[in-house]
Amino acid sequence: MFPLNLTITAVDGEGVPIDPNGPVGTVDPNSGSFREFSVLELTAEAAEGFRLKQWLMTDGTTIDPDPTIAVPVLGPISLIVIFEQVPMYELRTA
Repeated sequence: MFPLNLTITAVDGEGVPIDPNGPVGTVDPNSGSFREFSVLELTAEAAEGFRLKQWLMTDGTTIDPDPTIAVPVLGPISLIVIFEQVPMYELRTA
């Protein structure tokens, strides 16, 4: 059995880190132990006002920013999930 280590990071629309302890999003499952050679399916769900920017392996490998990914369990898994704030724009009429 191998552990899953997960870090959730949040950035604003310009890429500046913001407090990830707020309601930026969730990942399921967010921890656990998994059998070697199994396939772990992870799903990220962004909170209102945020979107999934990317999945990142701690070795720097990026994964497509699909909400659901499948990761083969070949050893301990460490992932970073990055949510970004959706920019807000103001509409003005003349």
